[in-house]
Amino acid sequence: MRARGFKAFIVAGLLALGVGAAAAQEGPARLGADEARAALYGHELSGVTEITGEAWSECIGHDGRTIFRIGAETNAGRLEIRANGDVCFRYASTDFQRAVCWALSREGARLRFDPIGLDSEAFIVTARPRVSGCDAETPVV
Repeated sequence: MRARGFKAFIVAGLLALGVGAAAAQEGPARLGADEARAALYGHELSGVTEITGEAWSECIGHDGRTIFRIGAETNAGRLEIRANGDVCFRYASTDFQRAVCWALSREGARLRFDPIGLDSEAFIVTARPRVSGCDAETPVV
């Protein structure tokens, strides 16, 4: 009886390891809508693109208005977080007509934007201090 119990314990442990390995292979967990709102609104995000390492930043006000900077480009925008957790931006450069959407996930202390239906690389967030507002010149800390 003890041997059977021990075997069951070992099998359960191996199954748990298998489930853990499968979960680890799936990658970081995607944030839901409420988690995304808490992580983004009122923050100045900065980081790098995953493949090319290009520096970028985006100040996101509490009202969802944004200022995006990459290279020499600065673009005003608006953030919408959909009920399913999609993080979507619309920018002045497209007259706010085209939504650019991302899946937001957490990798340890970092956030990660993966494109949804876009030909783009992922954006990695390396810092996100709180701000009280954003303008085209500088975030208001």
